[in-house]
Amino acid sequence: MNLDLAALAVPQLFRDPRMFDSAKSWKAAGFAIVRASKHRMLVAKHASVNGYLFKKYPNSVPLNEQIAKYTQRVEGAQKLREFVTAKGLQRISVPQKQLCSLPPQFSPLGGVASYILVVEEMPILNEKASKKAHEHIDETTLRELCTVFFAFERLDFTAQNAPFTKTGTIAFIDTAHANYRNPSNRKYLTYAKRYLSGRRWKLAEKIFEELEARIN
Repeated sequence: MNLDLAALAVPQLFRDPRMFDSAKSWKAAGFAIVRASKHRMLVAKHASVNGYLFKKYPNSVPLNEQIAKYTQRVEGAQKLREFVTAKGLQRISVPQKQLCSLPPQFSPLGGVASYILVVEEMPILNEKASKKAHEHIDETTLRELCTVFFAFERLDFTAQNAPFTKTGTIAFIDTAHANYRNPSNRKYLTYAKRYLSGRRWKLAEKIFEELEARIN
């Protein structure tokens, strides 16, 4: 199911191109800022739109570079969602992401079109609660998480960008680096080791051995 971009009233929400100069100017345009960074992607929501987040780089980032980064995230989310469905994973969730074109005034005359990234809002826990849930991850969830680690390279995984949700799933909200791995590449061990320790790591090693045995 695709996001219903037609229901977003884009011309009403996005009028002044200067609104993306900074988090402050975006907030002044009536949006609530969820996450802000001077040179990185800004995340915001609007009271009139339920269930959606808007992600946009500030105007200081060239439009063609913005589009490339948005596309990378959309394609990464799609790969992850397809993988989760194909494997029948129940403890992993991935938000839907789509590019939405902005009104003409957001693009230079005769230049590159301007877009914003629209993302399904997930019912994620706050950072403290999510971190605690990660520290007490159960075996079933860990097994599914390892299955994802095993299949993809360079997933940027922390309790912040892959938080637990209120429904008990792990939500991969950062999908910029969701690329299937080369079978000979075992970097999944490195990335998993950064996240896991102690008993969880011992169990993860056993799970990875099982996954390796299936393809050999």
